[in-house]
Amino acid sequence: WMLAVDSVESLQSSGTWLQPLVPQNVSSLSVVIPCANESEFVWRTIAAVFNGTPAHELLEIIVVDDFSYPPILSDVAGLGTSMGHQDITAFLEFHKAKVLRHNKPQGLIRSKKHGGDTAQGDAI
Repeated sequence: WMLAVDSVESLQSSGTWLQPLVPQNVSSLSVVIPCANESEFVWRTIAAVFNGTPAHELLEIIVVDDFSYPPILSDVAGLGTSMGHQDITAFLEFHKAKVLRHNKPQGLIRSKKHGGDTAQGDAI
């Protein structure tokens, strides 16, 4: 399942036309964030997703780096002081996030697919 919602619970109880389409056994979310050359935004985006998603529903955040230059993981200037973490590993672990990197540009759709194929949550 690939959904764009704020929480599984809100969708299951929303009364919208989508409600019958959402299985009641969906209990965990994987969030996929495809990016290319957007390191200035990705760390805050991860934090925003983490802070805006109910903790009991968020299983993981997957960032797919589509051959950014410099690579997302190497462009972390100021992360430790601005986000309250000592290094990128601590930041990623705290936010249930991981970064996948393409070795050549694949494009938005393939980046989304790569993240979705890696995701372990009941809903993506």
